Amino acid sequence: LKKIKDPLLLSIQCHTSQINRQYENNTLKSLYNITSIDGQIRQGAYGKVCHSQYNGNDVICKYINIVPKFNPSQSQIDTLLSIRKAFSNEYEIYQFLQYKQAEICKCYPTVIIGFQPILIIQQNGFDLQYLVNNSLLSIVDSCIIMNMLDAVISINENGVYHGDIKPNNFLFNRKNITVIDFGNSQLFSSLYQKIKISINQFYPQIIDIVK
Repeated sequence: LKKIKDPLLLSIQCHTSQINRQYENNTLKSLYNITSIDGQIRQGAYGKVCHSQYNGNDVICKYINIVPKFNPSQSQIDTLLSIRKAFSNEYEIYQFLQYKQAEICKCYPTVIIGFQPILIIQQNGFDLQYLVNNSLLSIVDSCIIMNMLDAVISINENGVYHGDIKPNNFLFNRKNITVIDFGNSQLFSSLYQKIKISINQFYPQIIDIVK
């Protein structure tokens, strides 16, 4: 193990053979008092989302969906690194926003089991896709589009580009609307720097970025 300098590779080598869903649940329960309630409620490209309870509060747990082999290839390690980076970015965006506006769910400190980072987010009601599929919207909810736009505008005004606006990323309860899933989000300041670099690389003769 001393030969493995990459801590992520070390984590994968040591823990992959032990990681399974029951192991995750037992560890979450014994170490963090997180209890799974009704299993997987959503499946994304890189993550699975489960409904759980944390110290008596309803929460959403978001897991990495890719389980590497015991001896992972470099491409598998690179994929896991990129996903873990996205999880880290999402957590940082939650921390940046949740004290600035009411439309953001509380995000608890990230849990890591082996190679597996787990985001724990407060569940503030049901998402729009669920409400539509189960015919739970009524005529009094006709203003929800405006409320959704207000939430997105508020996020933008606080310097964040969400990057993945869709029905199941809005949660509704009797009091308010909250926005979730910031895995593809960026700070406008960071995005602006990337745009400047790109324009400098491809169109330096057309646009003077410095000015």
